[in-house]
Amino acid sequence: MIRKLSSTETELIATIDRTEDITFSYRYEHGQLNKVHQAISVTEWDCTELKDIIERSKHLIKNGGALFGYFDNDIITGVASINATLLSAPDHYLLMDILYISHQQRGKGIGVKLFDAIKNEALGLGAQGLYISATPTINTVDFYLRLSLIHI
Repeated sequence: MIRKLSSTETELIATIDRTEDITFSYRYEHGQLNKVHQAISVTEWDCTELKDIIERSKHLIKNGGALFGYFDNDIITGVASINATLLSAPDHYLLMDILYISHQQRGKGIGVKLFDAIKNEALGLGAQGLYISATPTINTVDFYLRLSLIHI
């Protein structure tokens, strides 16, 4: 089940399991995406980054944006957020701030469902598109490419 979270629920973001073994990232060079070997193990949240994400989430909710949570048996397993301030470039786009899915729940369509919630929220706020700035890891970029969202 997906629902909007209140600013008092932003701390739930900390319960998302960010565990991931990253083997490749992408680098955009000479007009094309190239895979680059990169061995990184993400085991937990960086405390400073987590605090920043929670504070940004509170701020965007306060200013008309939205934070959505995906729940499985009352346990949050995914989050996504959108800022409500239209960007000047690209014109009439909204910034999708975060999209995280717990490690054990990846590959089950939760990211697509959360993205759809963000997309519908953006349309309701008058946006013509979403601006997505994401990590260049292979799993992240391939997710957005599967949605046919990336224009390079």
